[in-house]
Amino acid sequence: MQKLIQTIKQSEEKLLIEHPQSKSGPETVFRSEATENFKAAFDSFIVASADRSRNIEDDGFHPSILGVDYGHCPRYQYYLLTGNEKNVDHNARVLRIFDRGSQIHESIQEKLAAMGFLREAEVDVDWAGPPPIKGHADGVGWWDKPILLEFKSINQSGYDYRLKYKRPLEKHFDQANIYAYVLEIDTIWIFYINKNTEEYEVFDCPADRKAAEKQIAKWKKVWDAVQAKEIPDRKFKETSKECSWCPFKEMCWK
Repeated sequence: MQKLIQTIKQSEEKLLIEHPQSKSGPETVFRSEATENFKAAFDSFIVASADRSRNIEDDGFHPSILGVDYGHCPRYQYYLLTGNEKNVDHNARVLRIFDRGSQIHESIQEKLAAMGFLREAEVDVDWAGPPPIKGHADGVGWWDKPILLEFKSINQSGYDYRLKYKRPLEKHFDQANIYAYVLEIDTIWIFYINKNTEEYEVFDCPADRKAAEKQIAKWKKVWDAVQAKEIPDRKFKETSKECSWCPFKEMCWK
């Protein structure tokens, strides 16, 4: 316990050295009424101007949905494919996080293009099926052969886990693997960018055609249910993590 107390004390002393209290400069008001009103207006603007064009995705299966828990639910996919609008209510902070992730990806894409590695960014993935598959791969590069590129910006703890386990998250591979299958590319590189430090790591993964075909077969069953207008049974409990954040939870369980 004494050692822990000493460590905390040393950390606090280090922070005081790195961020000393200002003893000069103009007088300021922290969180004045004016600045708080401005912040509220700014956040309201961000929410009001958010892109909602993907709240309805009835044109096919989007591989990016495999990155979220409810993306594996047949009932969720059924609701989406039958033209229902997702009940998504992101706050301004979450929207800023999304924007930051997009900015990081765009910056990486620009640099990879400048070095001559990136052959195409935001590659259309359009498979007639059935089932139809729609989406955009982050890019296709060339390093002695075509490479399917997937970029993921993550925080420090997430980055540390990727280094610890020496492999990408399964859900990230599953998404990229569908893109690789449709585009007929045999190699996937998944870039993990640490948002805290700008460090990055690249995982070299062979595409898995059997795994892709297994996932597509699951989608085919949902697609057949959509054509027959037969809603699939619930796969998860209402209290499950899959249901917790699902945009169709209210519709599904009412």
